[in-house]
Amino acid sequence: MFFQVRITFQVSNGDELYSVTAVYLSKDINGSKQIGDESVDVKYFHYDELPNGLTEEYRRYINSYFNRMER
Repeated sequence: MFFQVRITFQVSNGDELYSVTAVYLSKDINGSKQIGDESVDVKYFHYDELPNGLTEEYRRYINSYFNRMER
């Protein structure tokens, strides 16, 4: 889990919140994907084949996880 309490932002209804990002590692995947109200799409990528356009922030989350696993 990645979060920074000091960084907040305000949404259109005036609520102020901070972001918590969960990064998941999946090994075996079966069944069908189900997309909820807050998602547009779900895709799976191999660590060595991350998509172009992935933000540096998300690359940092992913790299942080794998760096910890290598210790």
